[in-house]
Amino acid sequence: MASILGQTHRDLTCLVVNDGDDPAPLRAALDGIDDGRLVVVDLPHNRGRYFVDAVTAQACLTEWWVPHDADDASEPHRIEALLAAAEQGTDAVFSPFTNHREDGRVEHRAIRGRTPDRRMRYTAHLSQLWRTSAARRLTHPGYRVAYDAVMTTAALYYGHVVIHGEPSYHRIRQPESLVTSVATGRGSPHRRETRQKLKRLWRRIDTGSSTLDDAGRWIHADTDPGLVAEVDEQAARLRETLLGGVGDRVREQRDRVG
Repeated sequence: MASILGQTHRDLTCLVVNDGDDPAPLRAALDGIDDGRLVVVDLPHNRGRYFVDAVTAQACLTEWWVPHDADDASEPHRIEALLAAAEQGTDAVFSPFTNHREDGRVEHRAIRGRTPDRRMRYTAHLSQLWRTSAARRLTHPGYRVAYDAVMTTAALYYGHVVIHGEPSYHRIRQPESLVTSVATGRGSPHRRETRQKLKRLWRRIDTGSSTLDDAGRWIHADTDPGLVAEVDEQAARLRETLLGGVGDRVREQRDRVG
């Protein structure tokens, strides 16, 4: 959060989402931060990070949306540089990232491009600059792990993606993160089962799509209607919070975009 509020691009809203946990520790940690761009919201249930992505993209009032994991950090110039790289019609701007492992090793991870066999794979970290309209098409609230592979691969094949710059996002791996924990980490039964479901979804997308809108329709068809309704409900609540908590600056942004 500090690295977002410290960006050289100042005209932003930093939205911190508590997805179903006890709100008291988070509120205590943020107590004393006097910045009108900071908005904190509590969701009633823990549905996973991709549910949060779907809610926040749906509620977003501005042209661009940047998801950011709580444990990670962005260099101060990152959002400004990604915005500068965006072109007319750009759906997303992807940049490499630096991976900080639990054992202290540091790796620079490049963007992985298209493959001749059109495989779904982990092409980029999900924390990129997304046009809000594109993010709304591609988010899916029904998965807890691995869905970023579908979202980024679909953007590369069916959207207009700009690849930009050097690594400026720092992924800080934690012992109990989604990719390392026993329950959801690599090799876990849950992740293996989810990957098989996502491969089937990707085959439907790849055989039935020629545009980002097509891909979005396949993703929507894969989503439980009850979850869609819940996303809509929480997004409506969040929009009210954003408008009430951020004031005229956000309302002016909404008017410029819409």
